[in-house]
Amino acid sequence: MKYLIIDNSFIELSRFDKSINQLYVVVYEKGSIKREIGFNKSGDIVHAYPSKKFRYGKYGILDLNCFDIKSEDNELLFDDFEKKWNQIM
Repeated sequence: MKYLIIDNSFIELSRFDKSINQLYVVVYEKGSIKREIGFNKSGDIVHAYPSKKFRYGKYGILDLNCFDIKSEDNELLFDDFEKKWNQIM
């Protein structure tokens, strides 16, 4: 498992949701994404997948993508992701 930061330099996130400026994602060994946290420009949480609290919580922004986790280097620490995730739940 790998924790990544995805921002507009990687993919234009506003095409999915205009309020999202950055994503924290959990990428599993085979490259699938199972959890996402989206932030606006102010750093507020505006998206979470999976979640019932957010408008698009049933759908991930990148959940249909597959990542090669060996080539991605925008790593995030497990504790940093979990701290933000626990704020949502």
